[in-house]
Amino acid sequence: MKNFTDGLMDSPVIRDETAERSAAFRAANASLALEGLIVDSHQLARQEEVIQGRLTTEQAITQCVIEYGKP
Repeated sequence: MKNFTDGLMDSPVIRDETAERSAAFRAANASLALEGLIVDSHQLARQEEVIQGRLTTEQAITQCVIEYGKP
């Protein structure tokens, strides 16, 4: 007979990658705000593209480098 914890181990772990990406951007934006830097609407729109999976992180970075140059 299986006990409750055995049943938990059989269940697949379902990750919400969209929620994870959104939380990561919220944390990053909060950190920037603490430093006095505000993320503009253009960058927020780019973040949303990454969150929704329509743009990879690498593609977003490449876009930033093209638009603003390398730091």
